[in-house]
Amino acid sequence: SVTLRSAQLTRDSLDAPILAELGAYADTTLAVIWLLIECQPHGEDGALLNNGRANIFYVTDVKGARCAVRVYWFSGGWHVDAFSVSYPFVWLGGSRVFSRSPC
Repeated sequence: SVTLRSAQLTRDSLDAPILAELGAYADTTLAVIWLLIECQPHGEDGALLNNGRANIFYVTDVKGARCAVRVYWFSGGWHVDAFSVSYPFVWLGGSRVFSRSPC
């Protein structure tokens, strides 16, 4: 069982400062992301933002490469894509960041 926490970005940010803030609890899994999407299949209110802003997750693959996974509601459906954290993608303020809870 995984307990998640989330926080709203108060300003635009790159991945590095977000990851520094999250520390050892940054990574989640694709399975956890899928479960959250399943809880809001039609874009209902819930843990995920459904207003077009990004829901940001960090996932590390079996080779140790970390990606930022973006989940967002657009045009009647959930969209998911991923970016290497080394790519200088700017996350907009108002986006929601998910991570594991320390307890």
